[in-house]
Amino acid sequence: LKHQTSDSISDIKAKFDKNTVSATSQSITLEEQGMLIRSTVGVNLSVLLDIGFKAGKAAWEMELVEDTTSQCTCFGAATKPVTDSSYERSSDMWMYRCYNGQLYARSVSSGRKCKRIKKGNIIRMELDMDVGTLRYIVNGEDQGVCFTDMNRYGEVFPAVAFYGQDRAVRLLRVECT
Repeated sequence: LKHQTSDSISDIKAKFDKNTVSATSQSITLEEQGMLIRSTVGVNLSVLLDIGFKAGKAAWEMELVEDTTSQCTCFGAATKPVTDSSYERSSDMWMYRCYNGQLYARSVSSGRKCKRIKKGNIIRMELDMDVGTLRYIVNGEDQGVCFTDMNRYGEVFPAVAFYGQDRAVRLLRVECT
């Protein structure tokens, strides 16, 4: 949580939760004790971490481990249950699309574009549930607050969405105050 200085920050244990996969369980593989998720089919699917946030500040970092030039991966957050795992139709997700940096807040495109995310990039998401914002940092470059009003919908979970096969994301860390 780079924007704060006085609160104590602690790393917390978290992993991808196979029970939140929106498609069939055969559409993903979990590796590295749940720290790496890999899509195995070319359908819309999403997966959440096993920890959510209702208040306070949290941050999580992920790496786009495997993708192609079509970048069929999105990074963000979601509420449970995810009823539609398409980044552009879901009323349960806030997603940053790797392909073009487009932002989708609960199925609505903001029209704003941020930096494209490519294989090997590190994506840090900073959630402030006290004010309801989600900020993105891509390879150390601050993309600013991308989503607001996130605290209006209950508990928020870090999430990834795929819309192509052979994509992989590694969870690097989760921290909170």
